[in-house]
Amino acid sequence: MGLIVPPIHHANTVPAPRAYDGLRAVDSSGRVTAKEVLDTLGWRANDRLEWWFVHGLVVVGGADSTLRDRGITRGGRLGIDTQGNVRLSMRLRRVAAISSGSRILLVARPREKTLVIFPSPVLDDVAIRCMAERGIGAES
Repeated sequence: MGLIVPPIHHANTVPAPRAYDGLRAVDSSGRVTAKEVLDTLGWRANDRLEWWFVHGLVVVGGADSTLRDRGITRGGRLGIDTQGNVRLSMRLRRVAAISSGSRILLVARPREKTLVIFPSPVLDDVAIRCMAERGIGAES
C-alpha cells in the first residue's frame, strides 16, 4: 500500500476573487472611470448593457441578463465609451440618488457577468450599520 501524502497548502496561495471593486467619483456629465472593473467583465465600448434598480442598488448586465427573467423592471441602457468610462444617464442618477461629485462603489461579479453599483446613500447605510455592530460611533 502506497503512502498517501496530503496536498500542500501554501500560506501565500490566495483563492481567485469572486468580485472586483473600485470606489469612483461621478463627474458632472455622469461619467465614471471604470476601465479596470469593466475589463474584468470583458465589457467593451458599444456593448449592449442594461441596468436595473434593485433595493437601492444599480445592477448592470448584458441584454441577455437573468435579471430579465426575475421580473425586475429594466431601468434603461448603460453606455461605455472608448476610454472605458461608464455613462450613467440622468434617469439612472435620479433614481439612484447619484449626484455630480459623489462617490460610488463599483463591484464587478465576473461569474454572474454583472456590475453592481453602490450609490453613496447605500454606502452611508452600510458604514453606519457596520460601525453600530462594532460599537463604534453610536449615533446620539
